[in-house]
Amino acid sequence: MIRNIAKRLGTLLFYPFIILLLPFIALGIGIIFVNATVSGLFQRARWLRELRKDGRATPVAILLSDARGGTLIVDRPGFNFIATHCWWTDENVAEIAPVPIPTDEERMDLCTATKETTPHEFDLWCWQRYISPRTGSATLVTPPHHGEAMASKIRENLPSLSCVTSWSAIVAMHTDNGNATEPSDERADWKWFEDERGRIPPE
Repeated sequence: MIRNIAKRLGTLLFYPFIILLLPFIALGIGIIFVNATVSGLFQRARWLRELRKDGRATPVAILLSDARGGTLIVDRPGFNFIATHCWWTDENVAEIAPVPIPTDEERMDLCTATKETTPHEFDLWCWQRYISPRTGSATLVTPPHHGEAMASKIRENLPSLSCVTSWSAIVAMHTDNGNATEPSDERADWKWFEDERGRIPPE
């Protein structure tokens, strides 16, 4: 009897306590979210500044007037399958690549088979040769938004340019997160890729 009364009393005291804590929990989550967003913006600004300093950022208008050939690289720097960057190199990537260029489906299959975020050999090579802030040689076409759409419009004016895709998010995560151009987190595990498979239209 006494035990039941104590249990009910504890329950009555517990719920008001939780309700009082909810605003503080929401505030804490908000602070974490804002801090992550601001940190990501500073990281992105620093990345762009370093590329410009190294002569590796070119406005799309200048590329349209100066490029005479080469390859556009449409790169996914994150795991949301939406954000893309457009890079340009004067090399013919498809010809000199050490392995065939994979499709998105083949990238997903590799991650599923290994049950982890395994970078494809082409994406690793592409990152090191063209995209990496430290070792890359390709030029980022600016502004760095909607890279896939930008590449399509560039090719309308310069049909001689070829186009390949890469996925630097996995490579950057495995090599050095400080070099990544988009934040990543532990959601990018093999099960997450399985869930995302249905969202990518077949090629």
